[in-house]
Amino acid sequence: MPNRILKLSLLSILLLSNFYCAGTNIRLGSLSEQRERFPGRLKFIGFIGEGSLKRPLGLTTDPWGNLYIADSGDNRVKKFDSQGMLLDETEGYGQGGGRFSHPVDLSFGGDLKLYLLDGLKGEVQALDRDLGFLFSIGKGSEGDSPLSFPSGLSLDRSGRIFVIDSHQDGLFLLSPEGEFQRFYSPSGTILKPMDIAVDSQDRIYVTDGTGRLLVFDFVGALIGTIGEGILIEPMGMAIDGAGNIWVSEQPSRSIFLFSPQGELMEKFPLPFPPGKLEISPTDKKLWVVDQSEARVAVYQIGQ
Repeated sequence: MPNRILKLSLLSILLLSNFYCAGTNIRLGSLSEQRERFPGRLKFIGFIGEGSLKRPLGLTTDPWGNLYIADSGDNRVKKFDSQGMLLDETEGYGQGGGRFSHPVDLSFGGDLKLYLLDGLKGEVQALDRDLGFLFSIGKGSEGDSPLSFPSGLSLDRSGRIFVIDSHQDGLFLLSPEGEFQRFYSPSGTILKPMDIAVDSQDRIYVTDGTGRLLVFDFVGALIGTIGEGILIEPMGMAIDGAGNIWVSEQPSRSIFLFSPQGELMEKFPLPFPPGKLEISPTDKKLWVVDQSEARVAVYQIGQ
């Protein structure tokens, strides 16, 4: 939708409940929403994707600040710029390369390829930053996949691809041969995982349905937990440049901020049940999926 710069009187502006930033597609919230400020850390900016998203799940950013969203509602990946403008999208449902059955999560690798996890195909497709198909991996030599319902994907510094499966309560590693293998962890450790993240030290964080984050080292040994007694059912997770861990939770409608040592720093209540989230390192924006309204909320991270 083309942007319009409206010349309004001050009284007209005060009567508006919703409006857009001139030159962007980020819809600002109501005036009452704009008065809401989180102590010190977050400033609400607005929403993107209203009308263009159907059921957003995973999201990620590239080094240039563009946002990529796995929209399972119409089986596409959609690319937005940092101002919320829809730039491009993939083809819809299908079985070939660049088509998806149920895109659930995605992440950029150090090779600047976009890796997309398809929940029904049980595979990972690699795309370029313009959403062009490159290759698919994870099906194995027999064309099948050990995954049953994968829900999250992340990469470490060396490019290893990790996937969690919420039905199998498993953490999987994509082998150099292009097959998923169960990554070592104590039996029964993980329950209903929904998201995964890898920090700058290659520590692997997994949200666990028992109300905690599990922390593994780079060889798969469980080295700690975060949030026990605080979290109920963590949903999404992102790690910022300082190593702080941002966790979304739907039952409490909140985002929790933990230090790299696992200490709770702040809790931010939200007006919607948050899904997965992502942090853009270029401009320190926090992007939070609002599945109830099929949109993404945008926050500015302060000091």
